[in-house]
Amino acid sequence: MICETCKAKIPTLATRLRRVNSKLYQLGLTYHQSVPFEQIHCALSNHGFGPLTDEAGNATSLHANVGGKSWIHITWHRMSSGKYEVVAYVN
Repeated sequence: MICETCKAKIPTLATRLRRVNSKLYQLGLTYHQSVPFEQIHCALSNHGFGPLTDEAGNATSLHANVGGKSWIHITWHRMSSGKYEVVAYVN
């Protein structure tokens, strides 16, 4: 697919999913002082997905539509050290 405005090639959904999930996987490799929602928002927007909308979650997880038929699922756990372990993916 080609952008009509800038004539650049637009990545397919499969490519964008692979790229955003790679970034989200990297977030899970370290522990965080708080749930890194800002970094998650950046990963989503940099790969053509919308912001977190239609949020449905509880104190330890979130499931939200990020555009079209794509959804993000974020789960976090606060460890005894006070840091958070985070797992997130888009499908």
